[in-house]
Amino acid sequence: MNTHTDVIAYMKKITVTLETGTTADKMDLSERPFSFEFIYGVGAQGVCLFEKALFEKRSGEEILLPVNPQQTGEIFGHLKRALINFLPMATPFFLNATITDIQAADTREIVEAIAKGAGSCDCGCV
Repeated sequence: MNTHTDVIAYMKKITVTLETGTTADKMDLSERPFSFEFIYGVGAQGVCLFEKALFEKRSGEEILLPVNPQQTGEIFGHLKRALINFLPMATPFFLNATITDIQAADTREIVEAIAKGAGSCDCGCV
């Protein structure tokens, strides 16, 4: 039975498997799927578009996003820094994200995620 703990919500630890492709049906830009873990909703600028697309989804569900490389900051917000080496930046692409795990985040993980996000302004500073 699904309960509220099974869905993506604020301050949950989310794991997604990401793939990129040239079309919605062809995930051919990733050598292999990339597993990515983050705390939902801790960005200094609020929830990014990628997170909004995941909101209230359950484990096993997928989302597909068309991405223009010039919009990666807007789409991924504070998560962009962690994804920069995975995302293709030369041409538009499709991102397929499969939710593989949703867990309660402990306080330490939340504080760490907020601290990392506070230093991520996309301006080149460290």
